[in-house]
Amino acid sequence: MPRPTHHKPPVHYPSPRESRPHEPETKSVSAATVVPTISAEPQLRDLRKELIGFVPTALRRKQAAAKKVASLPKGVRPTINAAPAIDQAEEE
Repeated sequence: MPRPTHHKPPVHYPSPRESRPHEPETKSVSAATVVPTISAEPQLRDLRKELIGFVPTALRRKQAAAKKVASLPKGVRPTINAAPAIDQAEEE
């Protein structure tokens, strides 16, 4: 004998239009919610000044030192040999 299943019948909720009595859909403009207009002028920002806060202090010091060296004339600039072993091999 099959077991009886006790399912509830589906619930049908009325739509919002069905639940209200018929009312006209026209609303007066003055009764409607008035939304204020938000306006602002564009602001010019100096992004370089803003980015300074994100650059670590040690890196800023390095960049400032490199800038000072780069502003010197070529004859006064210190020359740094990044690969001295290669230069010595070419001279021999």
